[in-house]
Amino acid sequence: MPPRARRATLFDAGNTLLWIDHARIAAILCDAGVAATTDAVRRAEMGLRPKLDAMLAAQPRREGADTVRKSVAGLLAALGASPSPEQELRAHDALLAAWPRLWIVPPPDAEETLDRLAARGDVLACVSNSNGRVAALLEETGLARRLAVIVDSGIEGIEKPDPRIFAAAAERIGVAPGDCTYVGDLLRVDVLGARAAGMRGVLYDPGDVWGPSLAAGAFDPPVARVRTLAELVAS
Repeated sequence: MPPRARRATLFDAGNTLLWIDHARIAAILCDAGVAATTDAVRRAEMGLRPKLDAMLAAQPRREGADTVRKSVAGLLAALGASPSPEQELRAHDALLAAWPRLWIVPPPDAEETLDRLAARGDVLACVSNSNGRVAALLEETGLARRLAVIVDSGIEGIEKPDPRIFAAAAERIGVAPGDCTYVGDLLRVDVLGARAAGMRGVLYDPGDVWGPSLAAGAFDPPVARVRTLAELVAS
């Protein structure tokens, strides 16, 4: 039997390899006088992803203070809380200040999935829209050592969904784009951006919020979707 062609699995960082810290967000909101639980924050944040994706795809830049402000405002609205103007301002300012350090929670199956993909021979990498700090965050969580390459838009000067940032990662790991799978939590920014670079795109949807956006016949080929990272091992 001939050897299997070399292939790669590439990941987004934020909300894929590194979830936002929902418990910390809930604590910040409560400190500001806005009632919130970890579960409520998780449901609200995940439910916002289709709307966030559409917003980001329409913007010329996807990383920066304006995106953070819109994300925080959307989260507060999605929680359905009715804080006073003073409470809302305190919550908003506290979340803005904490935002860069909130992306620190790997999914429970992240390490095992990366190890199993590597064991079957996949080259592993990360391509993230970030602020130049994603490698440090991945290092802190122990995931960086499992990745051959980490491509950060804050360093590259190119943001997803621009196909050039995906192509740069493929070139650095020495795997043709057609033999790469890219996994991310946003449809336009991640999956369609990867497709434009010639890669297979997989939508990571742990909150099961993307179904209405993936109507039959809307995409050709249909968008592959997983609820857990572990499902990638069988793909």
